[in-house]
Amino acid sequence: MPTRRTTISVFLDTSAFIPLLDENNLLHTKLVQHLSTAKAFVGIDTIVLSEFLVGMADVSEREAVAEKCTKQFRVCSFDTQTAVVCAELFKILKGKGQISKTPTKRQLTKVDIMIMASAIVSGANEFIFEDGHFANYPTLLPDSVCGRPLPSFVRVSKLPSVSVQENLPDFDGSSVS
Repeated sequence: MPTRRTTISVFLDTSAFIPLLDENNLLHTKLVQHLSTAKAFVGIDTIVLSEFLVGMADVSEREAVAEKCTKQFRVCSFDTQTAVVCAELFKILKGKGQISKTPTKRQLTKVDIMIMASAIVSGANEFIFEDGHFANYPTLLPDSVCGRPLPSFVRVSKLPSVSVQENLPDFDGSSVS
């Protein structure tokens, strides 16, 4: 039996997490193949899990899926270290015109920046996404934020194409035929 990594190597945005869990999504096989090849230990933020669970029909289904996800992924909570990195990311990106002014006097932190901050704090090597705005961030951000290196940003649709293979691991460790 292969040993499982305990250090997060890949962190997923919601736009990558949903295709990973949806076998009918066009990007599913490409993403599963990439994660399998890299023998990646995958991390997500509780925000990503919450965004995914919104699509569930009822509370009991959400609880069952959440429990399964906590067994399959390292689920990171937004903590004080992440809040500091998030605030710095917000400041940098707002200064570069990437965050529009809010209609209130308060600055509202975007959820995507919170997820990205969690990826940075987790120490992940890769941050995988599909939403287009993340593609601009690596050129706008320094190599590290608050002394923590940025992961490489990888867009799911830009991963190499793969042919369908037998016995690809599913997110729950079973195989997809």
